[in-house]
Amino acid sequence: MEDIKVSVLCLVYNHEKYIRDCLEGFVMQKTDFKYEVLIHDDASTDNSAAIIREFEEKYPDIIKPIYQTENQYSKGVKITREFQYPRARGKYLALCEGDDYWIDPYKLSKQVEYMDAHPDCTFCFTNGYIDDMANGAKRRDFIPFNRNDEKFFRNESRRYTLDDMHELTFVPTASFLYSRDVLMKALEHMNEKCPTADLRIRLYLTSYGYAYYINDKTCVYRQNVQGSAMSGWKKQDRKAKYIHSELIVNMITKLDRLTEGKHSEGLYKCNYPYVCALLYSSTGFKALQNPLYKKVYKSFTLSRKLKFTIKALTPDFLLKLIQKYKAQGRI
Repeated sequence: MEDIKVSVLCLVYNHEKYIRDCLEGFVMQKTDFKYEVLIHDDASTDNSAAIIREFEEKYPDIIKPIYQTENQYSKGVKITREFQYPRARGKYLALCEGDDYWIDPYKLSKQVEYMDAHPDCTFCFTNGYIDDMANGAKRRDFIPFNRNDEKFFRNESRRYTLDDMHELTFVPTASFLYSRDVLMKALEHMNEKCPTADLRIRLYLTSYGYAYYINDKTCVYRQNVQGSAMSGWKKQDRKAKYIHSELIVNMITKLDRLTEGKHSEGLYKCNYPYVCALLYSSTGFKALQNPLYKKVYKSFTLSRKLKFTIKALTPDFLLKLIQKYKAQGRI
């Protein structure tokens, strides 16, 4: 039996509107190696499973689904670890959620060619597009993600070390390709709770070697899809935002310890925006007892320190009232 080179991991839940584009992106790949697409449908209540079955019947050597009858996510199951990683046979793993899709038929081939030729490369990613579903699917480039990233962006393929990862706020998860063997090593340490699995993967995997960015747009990320994780984060209350940010900060801080401080400066810069978010969602000044949080606070301008102080001392009910009036355009 010919070896599988790439296992593509795809999580689906009520993606009827989008899953066909996703599946078409998988089966159009032009490669000189075998790949498999491991789909996990988490008991969708729409027509997602029927569309997946259609592709499974047409491409049985590629499309390999699991159809759950009970939703696993609601039970707290870590779906990828429990159902996806154990059945993956590929030398490399690729990711693409059911509401995203690939647009380049050579996406896998380009990445595998580079990683095969450079064994020290442990993580590979590309550029892509963002379709903002809350704004008429308006399209823009994914990288650079925001103005802060623009000052670092070079319009060329390049290496990224762990020291450079702070230059990228977000990268397209649908572009990820990484070594399965290296992931297995990393999983021994990736046991902390973290709400941003994509950030954790790219940081941990890069720590074992280096990451390579291919300056091609190979995929599309649908932003503001109803029910997506990111759309849920925007609706978080103050306490939830604090906990969310704290978990990310703890993950990056742990990785700094695991890498014995060799990349402390770069990881501090990765941590900076999350510590800022944590401080702005904190109540009172207790957070400043943490040396890392205090270091970030000391770097603030006077106006940012004032913003932090006002937010820290303002009761929740008043903050919510202010946000409500802002949304209504009354202030």
